[in-house]
Amino acid sequence: MDLNMLRRDTVRFIKADGSVVGPIPATVASAHEAVLAADNIDVRDGETLVRELPGGREEKYLILSADYHPKLVRRHINNGT
Repeated sequence: MDLNMLRRDTVRFIKADGSVVGPIPATVASAHEAVLAADNIDVRDGETLVRELPGGREEKYLILSADYHPKLVRRHINNGT
């Protein structure tokens, strides 16, 4: 799989302590899943993923489950936080 295909979006993570990690290339595949082509990002359940949109807008998602797979990090998310 070409990992560059997984970099259609730019995201940030808001940690439980309020700190922000990112920007990070990723793909928000749906309102229920985001895929990162990185394994050095420490993101936990309950934190927030912020997806940048055109025009300075953004979408926020609650991370429900962070699953690690070699070469891929999947974040199960819920729109509407």
